[in-house]
Amino acid sequence: MGALATEQSLGAGMEKLLPHTSPGVALSNGRCLHDAGVAERAVALVLAAQRDLPRRIRDQHVRRRAPPLTRSLADTRAITIGYGSIAAAIEHRLLAGADIVRLALL
Repeated sequence: MGALATEQSLGAGMEKLLPHTSPGVALSNGRCLHDAGVAERAVALVLAAQRDLPRRIRDQHVRRRAPPLTRSLADTRAITIGYGSIAAAIEHRLLAGADIVRLALL
């Protein structure tokens, strides 16, 4: 077997791997592999927070009636920190009603 030419990471970021990669070895990341799943989970958590689902579930367990839902994504502002492929996928899913503000470090 010849010398190692490429290392593959399943994660999107490679910053922590670079110091451990031998000179001359190409390092590939898993950018885009998990975008859809991570974005869908993120949007589900945003919706749960907007609708106060944890409190509503607790109320349901003690048979307490909660007031009607009042908050939605319509006419809200969402901020993404960074703008890699995962943030872009989150934005794509939030565009249905939220105004998106992108924050990224150069």
